[in-house]
Amino acid sequence: MAAAAPKVITKSNDQFRNKQILLAEDNAFNANIARRFITGWGGQLDIVVDGRQALEFVARKKYDLILMDVQMPVLDGFACTRKIRKHFKDIPIIAITASPKNEIISEIIECGMDDFVSKPFKPNELRSKLLEWL
Repeated sequence: MAAAAPKVITKSNDQFRNKQILLAEDNAFNANIARRFITGWGGQLDIVVDGRQALEFVARKKYDLILMDVQMPVLDGFACTRKIRKHFKDIPIIAITASPKNEIISEIIECGMDDFVSKPFKPNELRSKLLEWL
């Protein structure tokens, strides 16, 4: 008789079930990492590569949260957030940035973003930020 495989204890993913998250990130590597984490936790994820696409997606679909890269082509995360805030005041927007320096953090808050998470993503940090705002 074969021994039963050990039971793996994981954190509940119920908090992410049916949550619609938009990721605006132009770096494919970062987008794939975020996709692996978020979908692994049970979240539904759409990915766009610039601010203009983010505006189009937000206009067509209701999101529970937006992860917004601050530096993207076509329309950066700051300008995109300002435009989103004209119509959607309550949706949490979390900046993602590789360099959270003081001047960037103040611009993140001034443009209407609610919080930020640093790149490269640390799974526990990303998860806790998402759970805080979902």
